[in-house]
Amino acid sequence: MRSFVVIPLLLFGLVSAVQPVRAQDAWEVDVAAAMERGEWERAVDRLDDVLAADPDLLHARLKRAVANRERAVVKFDHLRNLYFLAASSLKHTWEAAQLAARGENWELDQGRDYEVTQAIFDFEYILARDSSYFGALHEYARLWHRHHVFDRAIALAEAQIRIEPALGFAHAELVEIYRHFIARSDADDALQALRERGTAYAAYFIGEVHRREGRFEQADSVFAALLDGPNEIPAQPVLLSRARLLVAQGRYEEAHAQIEEAVQVWTPLEGRMLLSDFKYVMTEDEYAEAQRLGSAGAYADFYARMWARRDPAPASDVNWRLVEHMRRLVVAERDFEYYGPRRASRGVDEDRQFGGADLSVPVGRDDFPSFYAAAHGFNDKGLIFIRHGEPDEIVETQPQPGFLPGSGVPMNASWRYLEEGLDFHFMISQHDGIAYSWPLVSVMTNCNLADDRKHWGGLYNQLAPSAQAVDPRGTGRISDACGPGARPRDELELLQTAARLGERNRAIIAEGLTSDRHTWSTQEVEAFDFPYDVVTFRGYDGATDVSAYLALPVGWLSESADGDTLPVEIGIALHDQAWRAAAEESVIRRFAATEDRTAAAFDAFHASVPPDSYRVSLHADLQGAPPLGGYQFERRIPDYSRPETMMSDVLVAYDIRPKPGHAATARSSLDIVANPFRRVSVDQPLHVYFELYNLVLDGDDRARYRVEYRLEPQDEEGGILGLFRRTPPGLSVAADFEDETPSPIVFSQIDLSELPSGSYELVVRVSDRNGDAQLERRLSIELLDQGI
Repeated sequence: MRSFVVIPLLLFGLVSAVQPVRAQDAWEVDVAAAMERGEWERAVDRLDDVLAADPDLLHARLKRAVANRERAVVKFDHLRNLYFLAASSLKHTWEAAQLAARGENWELDQGRDYEVTQAIFDFEYILARDSSYFGALHEYARLWHRHHVFDRAIALAEAQIRIEPALGFAHAELVEIYRHFIARSDADDALQALRERGTAYAAYFIGEVHRREGRFEQADSVFAALLDGPNEIPAQPVLLSRARLLVAQGRYEEAHAQIEEAVQVWTPLEGRMLLSDFKYVMTEDEYAEAQRLGSAGAYADFYARMWARRDPAPASDVNWRLVEHMRRLVVAERDFEYYGPRRASRGVDEDRQFGGADLSVPVGRDDFPSFYAAAHGFNDKGLIFIRHGEPDEIVETQPQPGFLPGSGVPMNASWRYLEEGLDFHFMISQHDGIAYSWPLVSVMTNCNLADDRKHWGGLYNQLAPSAQAVDPRGTGRISDACGPGARPRDELELLQTAARLGERNRAIIAEGLTSDRHTWSTQEVEAFDFPYDVVTFRGYDGATDVSAYLALPVGWLSESADGDTLPVEIGIALHDQAWRAAAEESVIRRFAATEDRTAAAFDAFHASVPPDSYRVSLHADLQGAPPLGGYQFERRIPDYSRPETMMSDVLVAYDIRPKPGHAATARSSLDIVANPFRRVSVDQPLHVYFELYNLVLDGDDRARYRVEYRLEPQDEEGGILGLFRRTPPGLSVAADFEDETPSPIVFSQIDLSELPSGSYELVVRVSDRNGDAQLERRLSIELLDQGI
């Protein structure tokens, strides 16, 4: 159990008792709906009426303070001011508000900062009467944080968690304030201020300053002391910072161990703290679900499912997607850190300049996921990078100054992800005045920008002018496309093309900010394929047995080995549709290296799971070397416990024989050498195994059934020009069986010597001679020439 020290707040007056839970009044319902929709002015108007009747209604006053604070955000963002008000102005307002809260006289010019002034006056009024009023300190801290008055914001936020140490959102806000503070401060100045504060969170951020400055040993000593000492703050941010530190040093497995420890949460507070680092790759549904979680178990289950969904090798001991996420956070912190306002919060059409050379189309609120506003700390480049990694291609046009608004070439960059088919454009217009915001835009039609991206083809090529063109007005002048005398592009055609490209790219932006991909940036990887076969049989107590057989190309892997032994981690994982693990197994097998490049080694995994639809993952990883192979696919695992007559999957094998001293009455009594290649030489028999369930017994309590095997050729041999074709011969054999059990096992060997090589479909048909059931399975088989 983590304990936190509660210190009384004398600064704001007396502490009142906890207020009882009560039913909402009609005005509260109206205000809540308005605030949910972001209609801050409407909420304030309604609250003004309520407070005019009852000035001491503290929950109404807190709502008005929050609504005015958010109303100011919209107002000042529209005016494109980086900061709302100067710190000196805010502190003057604060002093006046303290006087007013005590009933003393005060003078203040409310001017254009009225919303912020009103919010501060309401916050001070509340705290003068109840310094522990639920959430008030947290909300007040957010106001000062928004204005970058960090000392005041930190004092309020730390006061909130001293009073209510279990408030996860308050801890998360405090971490964000501290992180913003050290990002904007000189390292030495930040260290001095943090030492002066002397709190546990301040100590943690001393370690963070050292980590960001590359002083890893000093940082780790701070983190170790916090983890080994009294539990004054949650361990999760410290463990994740340690993971970032280890990733920066290339110690990926050690970093994963820190993350694994972090996600083992014991309290809702600990679960909430993980959201700060993990939110950057969530889908909208995941983010909405995370906001509703209320127990440690729910958080642990949520994060397990979230990262299993992204894990490229779920049965592996290391979730490489998690490690890659931390690596990307380290890179984004270095290259894309940003805490200012985002251009996307403004309207769609504000910055279109149809009269000049710049026709960049910004993106509006509706184009972004609902949690975009909560993704603080990085600019739009950073948000895309964290989700998708390094782009496959970057195009940047050299910025050039212009003399008229909208002229010249703005700062720009375009990122292309080939495999995903995603293009992202970032641009800083000359009038933005925000140095590193790098907002996403849907299309850039500045003449120079379009010309540099025309090799991307399609609409990009249509936006770019030709290298030389004749002026359509009849002057006959030929000039460079983007030069002073360039051919004027047809404005209507330009707008139509930009609209089409913009619509496409706006959809890409929405997809790009709600999806993510794994890349193997943390280690060198050489992908390889291996044959596998997954078959199912009836298990016990209603479960289904799943067997996965695989063949590893040890001959090919030997070329990457340093010694005589190949240590290969192989594993299987089954997750249900909610990404909860149903079965996971991972082992390291050691195979002898060989010079025979065609040599293969065989292995098998067996699991028992409830019937359902599963996501199946297989992987094989040569330890300490680049080769890594894996597959992920969906598979419906059937329910063989039903009472009707049924047939299992069919397993193709190199050999099937009873174990010494055993009667061939059950799968466990057989030695089965599976053939996941499903390839067999025609001079060898084809071994087949399957099981039958619930055959009808006759009056002698015996099951009677007929089994037919057909090999149907899939290739046609062609004559000259394909005009004369003949079908290679097939094969059909059948046999009758009887058994004392209604659920017998069947294993057979089929002579292939009369068949030519080629591709075939194996058809296995079963007829229940005591009943009317007709069962069938089909699978592909390849026959090889004799002696191969």
